[in-house]
Amino acid sequence: MKVNNLGLGIIAAFAALCLGIAGIQLPNPSKQIYGPGFFPLLLAVLLGVTAVALVVEGGRQRAAPLISLQPWTRNPVFLLRFAAIPAGVAFYVLCVGTLGFLPTVSLLLLALFLSLGVRWQLALAVAVGAALLMHSLFHLGLRVQLPWGLLEPIRW
Repeated sequence: MKVNNLGLGIIAAFAALCLGIAGIQLPNPSKQIYGPGFFPLLLAVLLGVTAVALVVEGGRQRAAPLISLQPWTRNPVFLLRFAAIPAGVAFYVLCVGTLGFLPTVSLLLLALFLSLGVRWQLALAVAVGAALLMHSLFHLGLRVQLPWGLLEPIRW
């Protein structure tokens, strides 16, 4: 699918506006020069500049359609693979609290690998290994408390 730059620029401008408003509304209790809203505002400005560039470029492409579908969008296998990503995000959000981080991410990665045609033995090994690596980085390295879920009795 190809989207005209004009449409992308309008979406980016709206996102920049929302990000800027959210950044301005962040409280700065210590009255620092670079408070908690500095980086969201900086990103909003950069996104706004990008949006202007996209709108200008999209205005030059007046003959181009706003959205044009590519041939792969007519193939159901590719559409299922494409839909697997937002479905995986929804699965993670809905299940991570109950199942825990390790089982949820392992199942999610396994399903994504299998949908892409990876052999199940390799997919299982890489999914579990990647989940353990991510858990180690976040839990042990960054001290982020990840949900244990079903593995609560054997947490380390």
